[in-house]
Amino acid sequence: MKYRGDFQYQEIFELDLPEGSFLDVLRFKNWRHRIELGQGLVSPGYISEYTWHNAHFPTDLKGRSVLDVGANDGLNAFLSEKMGATAITAIDIYKDNAEDDHQAGWNPTAIQLAKKMLNSKVDIQDMSIYDVSKLDRRFDVVFVADVLTWLRDIPEAMRAVANICDERLVIREGLLKQDTKEPMLRYDYASTGTHMYTPNKQFFRDILGELGFKKVEFKQIAHSTLYDHWVDTFPVLKAENKVQVYPDPWSKTPETEVPGVMGQGLMKVGNRLLWRGNGWVDASAVNIIHIKPRIGARALRSLVGYELYMYLKDLRYQYPRDSYTVIGHR
Repeated sequence: MKYRGDFQYQEIFELDLPEGSFLDVLRFKNWRHRIELGQGLVSPGYISEYTWHNAHFPTDLKGRSVLDVGANDGLNAFLSEKMGATAITAIDIYKDNAEDDHQAGWNPTAIQLAKKMLNSKVDIQDMSIYDVSKLDRRFDVVFVADVLTWLRDIPEAMRAVANICDERLVIREGLLKQDTKEPMLRYDYASTGTHMYTPNKQFFRDILGELGFKKVEFKQIAHSTLYDHWVDTFPVLKAENKVQVYPDPWSKTPETEVPGVMGQGLMKVGNRLLWRGNGWVDASAVNIIHIKPRIGARALRSLVGYELYMYLKDLRYQYPRDSYTVIGHR
């Protein structure tokens, strides 16, 4: 067990599980969130509870109603429940068998599995942010985490959630580094192929003020710390030769064979490692590379080689913007 970060979040990489247990969880390949499910099991995702604390999200949720917009696997919704929120709704554009792609929809398998294992009362809805009025209810706190810059109409989305928010609207997003006195949305899709627009701080000051929020806070997120935590916790798997991929940690029959491995390892059970998005591989068939945090770029490149260095570099936050949590208070 390893502890990282100021909040002492307990991150578990290597699990000791009885053979054949939790197959429905372990056979799902596209977990994004790392959720403590009980009985010694953590879902094999790559985004942990550490992201909540690192983003300065509020923890005074006892007795409050919460809406989690863009819930993905449900980490924020389940943490809200853990912190005492009494009525929680999690929404995303859920589509059965969807791939790991924000714009094409989100597979609901993970959040449904987590809800069942946690015996949670979180209400899961297949819904766009633009349609939240159809919930026909109001919420004390609304979380919109890493959603807005994927949208074509950010102002309309913000109006939709503001109209049902009674206390705080909490937005985690990347903002333009260059702040101005004028509200700005920069078109980014042409260069990134993913994010549509990136706002500046003044955009949020203006639109949240217009929507009736009397105070707007900006809390910067230490993204480099988050990156260090991520890389240090989850090693990279690399193999030059063909590798057999199995459906679970104990299966004797491989699902497929791939020409080589270059990607994240998210969990180890017995002698098998989960290769993110693909399946389980024998630990003896791959090189397990642990990257030490806060090491100089030249030393890192020398240590791991140019190819792996560039792979890790691509995982980082590449756009000219900073990560912030923006909180609008009524």
